[in-house]
Amino acid sequence: MALTRSPTQQEVLSALKKRLEQTSVPLFPRHRLRMLSKLAEGAFGTVTTLLLRSKYISI
Repeated sequence: MALTRSPTQQEVLSALKKRLEQTSVPLFPRHRLRMLSKLAEGAFGTVTTLLLRSKYISI
């Protein structure tokens, strides 16, 4: 039975960085968003329910 080693912290960080670089984040014009309600607020910002083109999204 072959043993597999766990990835090092550097390997994990490199893989995450590569994945983030390949991920595209959609951009929405602010005038197209309608704020409906605030869900939560914390150290990293606010999570809000929004309406965009008849679809509910949370940011």
